[in-house]
Amino acid sequence: MPNQLFARKQSPVFEVEQQRLKILQIVSGTDVNGAVIYCGLLARRLSSLGHQVTVMIRPQAWFQERFRDESFALTYSTLDRNFAEVKRVCEFVKREKFDLVHTHMSSAHSFGVILKYLTGIPCIATAHQCSLQLHWCLNDYVIANSRATRTYQQRVNCVLGNRIEAIHCFSDLQPFAEQNDDARFAVRRQFGIPDDALVVGLVGNICKRKGQYILVQALPELIRRYPKLVVLFVGSYAPRNSSYMRRVRGSLVKHQLFRRVRWLGRKDDIPAILKSCDISIIPSLEEPLGLAAIESLASGVPTVASDVGGLPEIIEHRKTGLLIPPGDPLAITQSISEYVEDRDRALEMAELGRSKVLQQFDQGVLTEQVERVYRRVLQRRSTILEPEFLPLYLPGKW
Repeated sequence: MPNQLFARKQSPVFEVEQQRLKILQIVSGTDVNGAVIYCGLLARRLSSLGHQVTVMIRPQAWFQERFRDESFALTYSTLDRNFAEVKRVCEFVKREKFDLVHTHMSSAHSFGVILKYLTGIPCIATAHQCSLQLHWCLNDYVIANSRATRTYQQRVNCVLGNRIEAIHCFSDLQPFAEQNDDARFAVRRQFGIPDDALVVGLVGNICKRKGQYILVQALPELIRRYPKLVVLFVGSYAPRNSSYMRRVRGSLVKHQLFRRVRWLGRKDDIPAILKSCDISIIPSLEEPLGLAAIESLASGVPTVASDVGGLPEIIEHRKTGLLIPPGDPLAITQSISEYVEDRDRALEMAELGRSKVLQQFDQGVLTEQVERVYRRVLQRRSTILEPEFLPLYLPGKW
């Protein structure tokens, strides 16, 4: 059969353990979120290990603001799945001779699978969310950001057990661990918060799954108990979440609590803001992993989080923080009260949480685990005959 339709990959068997790889990461998010930050930090760490990394982003994406002047290269694509853009990126991948592509977020995942079948490049996808999608089982390998996400991918998206593993995503925790009390008081002065106020912080984009409304439901009783309580909402919201935002604001107005909340929007100084908080709360209804919990613990802030998704993999109940049932305002009230009434115990748990999270989410260790996945996938590709679909219908030289 002519090799225009099926062809064996012509890459020679190589010494996978020693080879420095040429990696294309694709991330489709245009705004700031955990997946976008993780992609940039991973690219930085891989570059420091000697790999040649290129990150493909959409034009005008926030990524280029956060990760400018890095050791890795940037390239751009709309990631539109039309004939012209797919052909252009396929030609780029073949010209640059990448060893593999690693994708983050939905549009990037779909695009990566297309590249796999049109160019033969191995495709690895990190699952940052839990959703029913058809592309997951088509990847060479899936990295789940938590054990909870891995279970979901196997159960719902039919990813085979030998093609998936859980490797926690990470954040840059040093800025969180290095904050001191100067930052605490500076932030409070900036937002007009008294030094003796009880400050509860919630870091996360304004959307239903982050659970801001659950905290708002708990506020009347909390303020009755602690009249100096102030809540910080840190995070932006997309137009699709406007109705949810109106619901949260409406409840605050109804109970005359609007002045108790500071709406900070998207902020770049999250380490200082967390340091200004007495308690960090993550009342999520869904949370595949929970970078806000990781960062809260790294800041040494007593943390309350929903017992859902990947959060129990970060917080050990009553040892490094408190876990509560999701969607339960009374549990929020009780947990915050427990921290306030026994401050010494709260700080003891926070310090243990800080120590454990800095070890568990070490960038170097987790990057090495990702690197091992790369080498395993490439070794499999170099030793197993795996036919690749090469298109007949795209014109030009391929």
